[in-house]
Amino acid sequence: MKEQQSGLDSSGQGSKDQIAHEHGVLKETLGRMEKTYDLKVLVPMLQEFRTRLEVHFTREEAPSGFHEIIGDTAPHLLAYLQRLFDEHRELLVEVDRLSEKARVCLEGPLAEVMRDVAALSQRIQVHEARETSLLGDAMYTDLGESS
Repeated sequence: MKEQQSGLDSSGQGSKDQIAHEHGVLKETLGRMEKTYDLKVLVPMLQEFRTRLEVHFTREEAPSGFHEIIGDTAPHLLAYLQRLFDEHRELLVEVDRLSEKARVCLEGPLAEVMRDVAALSQRIQVHEARETSLLGDAMYTDLGESS
């Protein structure tokens, strides 16, 4: 009955399938993040990724996760498995560090550059408007004199 509730058959196949699916989703998300150069997009992606990663690690570390799969079939690998579980904490800390670094950049140097771009844009638009006005005045005066 317990196996039916957890979605596992006697081989732990349900957990294996779920973990394998999550590995695919995480890999796809990592690929998208690697190709993202817009920090306004990357920061929320990192936050969502961290949430998924934490859920994934929790599933792997659950009694019905890798412990059941590895413990039943290859107990000699349990020490190695524990090192991988320890690495889970390090990876979550690294995602947090990277997320904070991207956020600070977005609010700091990038925000300053974007303010400078907006100021330059405004200045050029005013300049162009003056040129347009000058040309209009010249054409109006020119047309006015030739009439």
